[in-house]
Amino acid sequence: MENLNAEEDIHENWKIKHLTITVTGNMFHSEWYCGYVKIPQGHPFHGKHYDEINHYISVHGELTYSSEEEDGYWIGFDTNHYYSGKWTKEMAEEETKNLLRQIEDF
Repeated sequence: MENLNAEEDIHENWKIKHLTITVTGNMFHSEWYCGYVKIPQGHPFHGKHYDEINHYISVHGELTYSSEEEDGYWIGFDTNHYYSGKWTKEMAEEETKNLLRQIEDF
């Protein structure tokens, strides 16, 4: 993803079925992670702002990201909230897979 913050490292980037997911972490704060799912063209969420999608999706802290990137349209969430507590990379991966399942089922 082109617009990722320079302080973030991409930890995982993989395809599950036809959807691509990415989990990132802040290299200065290892308990903060973000999860992103690439939305395929033709899907009802493609091109929608995350505020329009939050009514249909349940992820930690709600969706906080939506953007058209060079390689497609992405939505995502982050774990950098005062109530988030400490997250592990594995927890962020599971929540990103949860997001992916909800997108597939919509």
